[in-house]
Amino acid sequence: MRFSDINNNYYNLDLIPAMGENGEIWEIPISTSIINTVLYMNRELVNSLGFSTPKTYQDLVDMVPKARAAGLHIVSINGIDGWTWGSCLLSCIIARMSGDAHWVSKAVAGQRKFTDKAFIDSLTMISQMIKDGVISQETLHFDYGTNINNYNTEKALFMVQGLWAAAVSPGYGLTKKGASNPAVREAGIRFLKYFNSYEAVTQRIRDGLIFAPVLKNYQIPEDLSPLMKQRIKFSWKAINTEVIDIFLRGEPNDVLNAGIQKIVDGEATPYQIAAEIERLLRN
Repeated sequence: MRFSDINNNYYNLDLIPAMGENGEIWEIPISTSIINTVLYMNRELVNSLGFSTPKTYQDLVDMVPKARAAGLHIVSINGIDGWTWGSCLLSCIIARMSGDAHWVSKAVAGQRKFTDKAFIDSLTMISQMIKDGVISQETLHFDYGTNINNYNTEKALFMVQGLWAAAVSPGYGLTKKGASNPAVREAGIRFLKYFNSYEAVTQRIRDGLIFAPVLKNYQIPEDLSPLMKQRIKFSWKAINTEVIDIFLRGEPNDVLNAGIQKIVDGEATPYQIAAEIERLLRN
């Protein structure tokens, strides 16, 4: 789609991420980007141990002795699923460790190397979380259901999970061929505005089909549940960083996911895994 086809008085362009290498926007998403990494916190359980909302990693480390003494996990994750380590946890860490939200795509394009310090340090951070007891090796046996159950039954203070799925939400746009016909272009734009009308968007929110709209100055209905209201506000504020497996595909990504599990289990070093990814990617 051309930028001229997108009414910035109707859509909030800050909520529509670039979809092409040159910042192109190919569609109007039906929702904001679905957050892939969320650290859920059981506030009452955390407070019951005498702690408050953590602001630093050290705050999590400080919770370990008391939480472990109570038979609790600090951070639960469905570690039996290799993709969770890469897609959810490492995607979050690498952006912060490198200071670059687009480090992964640059590495895949050859502008960075997976053996660079930032990536090694990110893998090492996961190893450090195991050593510090923030994440237990036992999580390697937790599947998706067990992870959620641990959190819901107050066996874990925190849970790594998503809102859900990855990257940009699906949506609708105009093809180049369609946009070249004035009548088709006008009809397409009218459909997009109808599909993204306040009434239609609000109904999709009520039905649980989307998390938050990309409309400008959207007024959240007062009768929505507190959870829905919080979810919308969170989706608007969250900073989007790249999800690794959107860019790293095939065998290199498989090696990464299985490799993190090996790191967690003490069977491999961060450099060994990073070097193998780099080798596979460049050959």
